[in-house]
Amino acid sequence: MLGMNTPPRIIDVGCGEGLLASQLEDFEEYIGVDPDNSGIHTGNSALSAKVKFIRAGVENIPPSVSHADIIVSSLNLALWDDPIRRCIDLRKRLSLGGRILIIDLLRTGSRIEYAASNELNQFLIDQHNASLTPEDLKVLCRKALPGAEISTFTDNRETIVPTIDTASDYGNLFFINYQEA
Repeated sequence: MLGMNTPPRIIDVGCGEGLLASQLEDFEEYIGVDPDNSGIHTGNSALSAKVKFIRAGVENIPPSVSHADIIVSSLNLALWDDPIRRCIDLRKRLSLGGRILIIDLLRTGSRIEYAASNELNQFLIDQHNASLTPEDLKVLCRKALPGAEISTFTDNRETIVPTIDTASDYGNLFFINYQEA
């Protein structure tokens, strides 16, 4: 996995139901971290001895979660209290040669300044407004994840493709791939 010679220890920040653990085939340990206990998966699986869930936000991951070879975050970075500080904190948990992999929404337009008529549309507006801009993303990587590779993608409804321009009716995403030297 990602060029590693041994099965990795993985921390999944904002794991929700822990779906990533069920998609992985070879890992030493998977630790799902999420502040919302209602979404954390509690069912038994064949991997249960290697899978652990902890109710915590990125700002209060317990010291018992000391290190990882891979730290992932999917669609929750913009919800962190201080993304720069938290990425620096996560780097301290990385093993030598370990990686931080983050995918999230990229806001390419201005903030939306009106309220929606229903909950779903308001949720989408809130997500858009909380999302990082390209400039926010550059600052985050410069200050907290120096040397990180950044890729951007556009959802064109049929598929998600590398970004050619920032115009999309369905959204843009970014992917950060940081490796600890």
